[in-house]
Amino acid sequence: MIEILEKGTRKQCTCENCGAELSYEKGDIRSGGVRSFNLRLLGITPLNYIICPQCKHPIEVEVEKDD
Repeated sequence: MIEILEKGTRKQCTCENCGAELSYEKGDIRSGGVRSFNLRLLGITPLNYIICPQCKHPIEVEVEKDD
């Protein structure tokens, strides 16, 4: 029987801008706090997001309550 010795912390997503398959951890998530207009990114900064290392596009991610 297979047992989980330590719960995994990595999550995965796909960048909707360039299609890159990404793996990230809790420490990679940035918090926008309140949705704000960001001229550099020419759009709205999500509440919780990561930055795609390939195209620099912000990707909104879910943050679980127990994280």
